[in-house]
Amino acid sequence: MGVTRHTRMAPAGIQKQYQREFIPASAMKEGDGSPTYATVGISPVWQMDHSVKSSVNADWGIPLDIMAGRDFWMYPVFTMSTNVFANIRFGIDYLPMYRGVSIAAVPTTIENTIAADGTGTIIPRRSEWLTIEGWRVAGKEDWFQMNDFAGRIANMQLEIYRDGASLMDEHGGNLYLQGLAILYEAFI
Repeated sequence: MGVTRHTRMAPAGIQKQYQREFIPASAMKEGDGSPTYATVGISPVWQMDHSVKSSVNADWGIPLDIMAGRDFWMYPVFTMSTNVFANIRFGIDYLPMYRGVSIAAVPTTIENTIAADGTGTIIPRRSEWLTIEGWRVAGKEDWFQMNDFAGRIANMQLEIYRDGASLMDEHGGNLYLQGLAILYEAFI
């Protein structure tokens, strides 16, 4: 299973185009905290316990049409095991790569608290998305500039986690991660 891409045009009069990619649970590998690969209905998911920090790993090939240096956003798509309105602590450690070599000394961590509004598929509100600052991905390097991907292989290594052990994670149910959505600004 690969990454699914969706295209969304910006409102009329704005010269931007946004692309949405989705990394499904089936494209992720077990990380720390012993998450369990399972299915909910027929959908593959990663079950993350409510009492520990558990993670999965994924690799995302940075699209050739991305506008380097611009911010982009990531958010989890998940369901919960119990119908409770409470907060989930969610985060990503990311490491930008260029030709198999990290362009950062250590992974960058971003976290946010997401309001889990009961059962069903949860797609966080825009204010809860995790923002990847474009300059961090570009690494402030001259060779990694907008529209300069010819002959280059660039990707991000991602560790996607629920921090169930955090005091900011108040939900007593297990999280079923269906995947990670990524929204970025693209060339038109």
